[in-house]
Amino acid sequence: MMFKTLFAAAALFFAAQSQATVINIQLDKNQYEVGDTVKAELWLSDIQDLVTGFDASLLFNSKLLQLQNVSFGNSLSLPAVSSDRDFFADNGELMLWELFFGFSTEDMTDLAALQQGSSFRLASISFTALKNGLAKLQLGSASVVYEPVGQTPYFDMEVRTELAQVQIGDQATAVSAPATAWLMLPALLLMLRVRRR
Repeated sequence: MMFKTLFAAAALFFAAQSQATVINIQLDKNQYEVGDTVKAELWLSDIQDLVTGFDASLLFNSKLLQLQNVSFGNSLSLPAVSSDRDFFADNGELMLWELFFGFSTEDMTDLAALQQGSSFRLASISFTALKNGLAKLQLGSASVVYEPVGQTPYFDMEVRTELAQVQIGDQATAVSAPATAWLMLPALLLMLRVRRR
């Protein structure tokens, strides 16, 4: 009997892990020039129940990217019932969150109608590309609040995330003309020495 109980608990644990929520970082393109606007979107997928909130920490290289703007999606608020949403950035970390404040069953049912399908956009984020390099965008931490209609809310702290990379400028570093000449000088001297023999 004990073995069956442990097996059932393990099966539930791994089943929950295999259906973990995913937050994807989607870029409008992968190559940018200095001064361009880099646009990234956070998408929530593999949704298990009605989502009523989230919080996330997006890490970015503040030497390569400067935060311009954050706008939230429309799947966690209704015209009649707002949500608490905010963000702040500090030293290469963007913290953003949103929480729905509907309490009635009707509010929850209306919100569920907005979340049809298995994914929706949480937020759009704009950066300015400051200088050449490979900038990485990744979530440091994230959690999702699920609240099935008529049931107790619960958190999903095991949100899976993916890394996004942004190339600013050329990948290859150009060697200046004077440096190229200095690099060729030893080869030229060797050729002259061989020719004299």
